[in-house]
Amino acid sequence: MTRPRGGEWMQWRVGRQRLAWRPTRRAALHEYDPFGMRENETVETLSWIAALLATIVVLPWRIVTNRWPVVAYVLAPLDVEGQRRRTAPLPRAEARALVRQWAAYIELHGEPPPLPDRR
Repeated sequence: MTRPRGGEWMQWRVGRQRLAWRPTRRAALHEYDPFGMRENETVETLSWIAALLATIVVLPWRIVTNRWPVVAYVLAPLDVEGQRRRTAPLPRAEARALVRQWAAYIELHGEPPPLPDRR
Protein backbone atom coordinates (compact mmCIF):
# COMPACT_ATOMS: atom_id res chain seq x y z
CA MET A 1 0.00 0.00 0.00
CA THR A 2 1.32 3.40 -0.95
CA ARG A 3 -0.02 6.89 -0.92
CA PRO A 4 1.44 8.97 -3.74
CA ARG A 5 1.40 12.74 -3.78
CA GLY A 6 -2.20 12.73 -5.10
CA GLY A 7 -3.39 11.47 -1.73
CA GLU A 8 -5.33 8.35 -2.78
CA TRP A 9 -4.17 5.02 -1.35
CA MET A 10 -3.00 2.50 -3.94
CA GLN A 11 -2.39 -1.21 -3.50
CA TRP A 12 0.33 -2.64 -5.75
CA ARG A 13 1.11 -6.20 -6.73
CA VAL A 14 4.76 -6.84 -7.53
CA GLY A 15 6.14 -10.24 -8.46
CA ARG A 16 7.15 -12.72 -11.08
CA GLN A 17 4.49 -13.10 -13.76
CA ARG A 18 2.96 -16.55 -13.64
CA LEU A 19 -0.05 -16.06 -15.93
CA ALA A 20 0.64 -16.11 -19.65
CA TRP A 21 -0.76 -12.56 -19.68
CA ARG A 22 -3.06 -10.50 -17.49
CA PRO A 23 -6.18 -9.50 -19.41
CA THR A 24 -7.30 -5.90 -19.18
CA ARG A 25 -10.58 -5.16 -17.42
CA ARG A 26 -12.49 -3.52 -20.24
CA ALA A 27 -16.02 -4.34 -19.06
CA ALA A 28 -15.84 -1.82 -16.23
CA LEU A 29 -15.26 0.99 -18.75
CA HIS A 30 -18.55 0.72 -20.59
CA GLU A 31 -22.08 1.75 -19.72
CA TYR A 32 -24.78 -0.85 -19.25
CA ASP A 33 -26.84 -1.58 -22.34
CA PRO A 34 -30.66 -1.63 -22.27
CA PHE A 35 -30.70 -5.39 -21.59
CA GLY A 36 -28.83 -5.01 -18.30
CA MET A 37 -25.51 -6.49 -19.42
CA ARG A 38 -22.20 -4.75 -19.86
CA GLU A 39 -20.69 -4.46 -23.27
CA ASN A 40 -17.52 -6.49 -23.74
CA GLU A 41 -18.27 -8.60 -20.65
CA THR A 42 -18.17 -11.76 -22.76
CA VAL A 43 -14.93 -10.67 -24.41
CA GLU A 44 -13.36 -10.08 -21.01
CA THR A 45 -14.43 -13.51 -19.76
CA LEU A 46 -13.10 -15.23 -22.88
CA SER A 47 -9.82 -13.33 -22.54
CA TRP A 48 -9.39 -14.59 -18.97
CA ILE A 49 -10.20 -18.15 -20.02
CA ALA A 50 -7.65 -17.92 -22.85
CA ALA A 51 -5.02 -16.52 -20.47
CA LEU A 52 -5.58 -19.36 -17.99
CA LEU A 53 -5.45 -22.00 -20.72
CA ALA A 54 -2.26 -20.50 -22.17
CA THR A 55 -0.74 -20.51 -18.68
CA ILE A 56 -0.95 -24.32 -18.72
CA VAL A 57 1.78 -24.19 -21.39
CA VAL A 58 3.61 -21.00 -20.39
CA LEU A 59 4.15 -21.72 -16.67
CA PRO A 60 5.97 -25.05 -17.17
CA TRP A 61 7.99 -23.42 -19.98
CA ARG A 62 9.09 -20.63 -17.61
CA ILE A 63 10.03 -23.18 -14.96
CA VAL A 64 12.10 -25.26 -17.42
CA THR A 65 13.85 -22.29 -19.06
CA ASN A 66 14.20 -20.39 -15.75
CA ARG A 67 13.01 -17.16 -17.40
CA TRP A 68 10.52 -14.99 -15.48
CA PRO A 69 9.21 -11.53 -16.33
CA VAL A 70 8.68 -9.20 -13.38
CA VAL A 71 5.39 -7.28 -13.24
CA ALA A 72 4.00 -4.47 -11.12
CA TYR A 73 0.45 -3.21 -11.36
CA VAL A 74 -2.19 -1.50 -9.25
CA LEU A 75 -4.79 -3.74 -7.60
CA ALA A 76 -6.83 -1.06 -5.84
CA PRO A 77 -8.22 1.25 -6.99
CA LEU A 78 -9.01 -0.74 -10.12
CA ASP A 79 -6.23 -0.28 -12.67
CA VAL A 80 -7.66 -0.38 -16.17
CA GLU A 81 -4.81 0.73 -18.41
CA GLY A 82 -2.81 2.77 -15.97
CA GLN A 83 0.37 2.12 -14.14
CA ARG A 84 1.91 -1.16 -15.15
CA ARG A 85 5.48 -2.24 -15.54
CA ARG A 86 6.79 -5.48 -17.05
CA THR A 87 10.36 -6.50 -17.71
CA ALA A 88 11.77 -8.87 -20.25
CA PRO A 89 12.19 -12.42 -18.88
CA LEU A 90 15.03 -12.76 -16.37
CA PRO A 91 16.59 -15.72 -14.55
CA ARG A 92 14.66 -16.54 -11.38
CA ALA A 93 17.27 -15.24 -8.93
CA GLU A 94 17.51 -11.91 -10.78
CA ALA A 95 13.72 -11.67 -10.99
CA ARG A 96 13.35 -12.26 -7.23
CA ALA A 97 15.96 -9.60 -6.47
CA LEU A 98 14.24 -7.15 -8.83
CA VAL A 99 10.88 -7.81 -7.14
CA ARG A 100 12.39 -6.83 -3.77
CA GLN A 101 13.96 -3.69 -5.30
CA TRP A 102 10.70 -2.64 -6.96
CA ALA A 103 8.73 -3.23 -3.74
CA ALA A 104 11.13 -1.02 -1.79
CA TYR A 105 11.02 1.64 -4.52
CA ILE A 106 7.20 1.60 -4.57
CA GLU A 107 7.08 2.06 -0.79
CA LEU A 108 9.28 5.14 -1.11
CA HIS A 109 7.97 6.72 -4.32
CA GLY A 110 4.44 5.35 -4.79
CA GLU A 111 5.18 3.77 -8.18
CA PRO A 112 7.73 1.39 -9.70
CA PRO A 113 10.89 2.78 -11.25
CA PRO A 114 10.74 3.67 -14.93
CA LEU A 115 11.97 1.00 -17.30
CA PRO A 116 15.10 1.81 -19.31
CA ASP A 117 14.71 2.69 -22.97
CA ARG A 118 15.17 -0.24 -25.35
CA ARG A 119 16.91 1.81 -28.00
